[in-house]
Parts: sequence; structure tokens; C-alpha cells
Amino acid sequence: MEHCNKKPPLVCCSSVLMGLCMKGLVKDCLNFFHELSAKGYKHDLISYSTLIHGFLKGHNMKSANNLVQEMRKNGLVPDAVIYNSLISEYCRKGCLKEALKHFYAMLQDGLQPNIITCNHIVDQYCSRGQFEEALIYINQMKDINILPNSYTYSVIIYFLCKYRAVEKAWEVLPIMFKNNVFPSIIHYTTIMDGYAKQFKNPMKAWKLYKKMPKLGCKPDNVTRTVLVDMFSKRGKMSKALTLFKEMAEEGLSQDEFAFTAIIAGYCRVGNVKRAWSMYKKMKRNNITPNVKTYTCLVDGFCKLKRLDMATMLIDDMKRNNVTPDVKTYTALIAGYQRVENIDKAYEVFNEMKKKGILPDHIAYATLRLGADVATED
Repeated sequence: MEHCNKKPPLVCCSSVLMGLCMKGLVKDCLNFFHELSAKGYKHDLISYSTLIHGFLKGHNMKSANNLVQEMRKNGLVPDAVIYNSLISEYCRKGCLKEALKHFYAMLQDGLQPNIITCNHIVDQYCSRGQFEEALIYINQMKDINILPNSYTYSVIIYFLCKYRAVEKAWEVLPIMFKNNVFPSIIHYTTIMDGYAKQFKNPMKAWKLYKKMPKLGCKPDNVTRTVLVDMFSKRGKMSKALTLFKEMAEEGLSQDEFAFTAIIAGYCRVGNVKRAWSMYKKMKRNNITPNVKTYTCLVDGFCKLKRLDMATMLIDDMKRNNVTPDVKTYTALIAGYQRVENIDKAYEVFNEMKKKGILPDHIAYATLRLGADVATED
């Protein structure tokens, strides 16, 4: 069209910009964008939006921000889609200050954030342990008619439990009811898991579990697995196994996490025979063990000086594309030390480093290899 001394309409140029961005050619897109400006085109919201989203997709926040500023200079105001995308991406990058800056700019421009964007900001506050700030922000949300939803409260409860403030997490439930958001199995299970991980009073998890049906929530396989893991870690294998069997009886799936909790528990109390039996059952059920499953068994057999079984498990890991981690290697090296095969211990130690798995301070301290091996490289 330009050969006929006619400029193509901006809508056609915007389509080209979009095509370049979709192919990931953001630099080419930006060059074309500036070429159009030089030829007298006045870019509209669609052109800017296309390029900004291209930069956000490539996690290039600086360029996206520069375009927003350029828009304003040219008399254009970013729309809600641009703002929501910017805020969400800043939150994903952990830049709460920048996310809030755009959030308040959005309000000043008379635009309404969506609940997903607001939840990203709540998540950022909570991940930093700033729970008071998160609750203040939620009140601000309500002031602009954005009501917190189930996910909003899930984030708060999850991080409170992560920061070991389980009682505070429990206090969130009445707030949910007050705001007509009814707790689900996810909320109760998260709190139950928080109690289960408490050293002083883990039995609060059991009490909550027994109370859940009265609260209108039927425990699922995740809920049961939390309890199986809790009892297994405390050596109460009879209780753990009863819950594990009940899962199958009630039609709940016994997944890799449930099996691993039982296997780890048996290994912890030195009953590797029962752990091995559960492992074989796991395989018969076509459930692929994870790295923790294998590591527990490798450690268990190494403590019995059964290096033949431990190495067989390592080979099985490789066949199932499960990568051994530092704990797996540490258990195997310790096993070779037990049978006084120091050469093999060093061989496995060096193999671990070649695969890019660096021994942690526990491995060095336990294996007593730190002083000389650490300086070999």
C-alpha cells in the first residue's frame, strides 16, 4: 500500500504488531512500533496494549513500564487489562512496592481491579509475613466493592500455618463466615496440616479431623494423608496403617504421598521389611515412587548394611526417571562407610558432585569427607 503512496490503516499495523508478539519477536515488534511512530502514526490503546503484553510475557518489566509512561505522555490511559497484567506480573516477581504503585494508579484512573489481581497482592503480603497489612488491604478491597473469595482466605490460612501461627489461621474462619465465604475442605485440611506439624500439640489435628463432618466437610484423601504422615512421623504405625487402609475401604485414592508416608514411617522405626512390602504393593498398584520414597528405602537398607538392595533401588530410580537428591546420595555414602568400603563412598560422593548435586553441611559433617574432598576440585 505504501508503494501506492497510501499508508496502511493503523488496525492493519496493530495486527502485524500482534503477530510479531505472538511469535515472541518482541524486539522486532518494538522496532516496527517505532518505525510507525516515525512515519506519523499515532498509536492507540490496542497498539500499546499489544506491545506491553508482549513484554510482560517475556518478563521484561522495564520496557513494559516505559511504554505505560509513554502512553500517558501521549494522552492515553492504560485500561484495566493492562493494569491487571502489570500488577500480576510484578507480584509474580515479588515486587510488591511496584505492584501497589500500579494498583493505586489504577484506582486514580477510575478503573476497577479484579479479584485475581487483588489476590496476587494479598499473596505477596502474606508470603512476607505481613498479615496485618494483608487484612488492611482486604478491607480496602471491600471499600471498592471487591469482596474477598475462598482463594483470598486460602492464601492467608496457608501462610499463617507456614509461619507456624496455626491458632491465628483458625481465627480466620469466623471472619470468612462473617463475609459469607464458607470454609471448604481445603481450608480445614490446611489448618489440620499446620496442627499436625506442631511439635507440642499435634493431636489438635486429630480433633479437627473428627470435627470436620459436623462442620459440613467430608475428609478427602489429602486430609487422610496428612494424618497418616503425622502418625508415621511419631512412630504410631498401627494408627497410621489403620487410616491408610480406611482410605481404600472408603474409595479414596492411596497416592504416592500416602504410600510414602507409610514407607517412611516403617523405615523410621527400623521395620524395613514392612516398608519393602508396602513399596512392592505401591508398584503393583502402578504408583510411581517419588524421590522421598526411594530415599527412605535406600537409607533403611543401608542401615541394615544391605547395599545390594540400596543400589538396586538407585537403578530403579534411574529407570523411572526419578533423580536422586543430596539425601539419597548421603544415605548411600553412609551405607558404604558402614561396610567400610571407603573407596566406593568416595566414588558415589564424586558422582553426586559431577551431577551438580552439591553436598550440604549435613552431608559433609555426617560423612567426615569435608576436610579433604572439598579441596580436591
